[in-house]
Amino acid sequence: MFPDEFKQQIDSHQHLIAQGAESPNYANIFKRTFYQMMFKFQVGAHDTSAGCIFAIPRAVWESWQKHLGTPKLIEAPDGTWRLSKPDVDFDISPRAWIYVFDTEVSATHTPNKLNLWRVIGTLGNG
Repeated sequence: MFPDEFKQQIDSHQHLIAQGAESPNYANIFKRTFYQMMFKFQVGAHDTSAGCIFAIPRAVWESWQKHLGTPKLIEAPDGTWRLSKPDVDFDISPRAWIYVFDTEVSATHTPNKLNLWRVIGTLGNG
């Protein structure tokens, strides 16, 4: 932006630092975790596999949303969720699951408790 006076501009406009700015690291995290998950789901989709579970912090799931097109989640009758698709069949048990958790931050207890936010089924058996 201001190659010769970058530091001075940041010093005088510190609000710009937090205003919708993302470092290249966010894209790198998505690239590494998302494609790793997809590879594991493909392994879990084989007939000889019982399936695959991928656990991820809610903050990471939320940071993925713009990359994934903000998929709509549909609640299943059993309280789990499915990625939206027109012909979702709740009778077919998914073989790939995403467990999205929050960390209950406590200054007095370690390790911090994990709370499930969503259990998302992604691929059916059929």
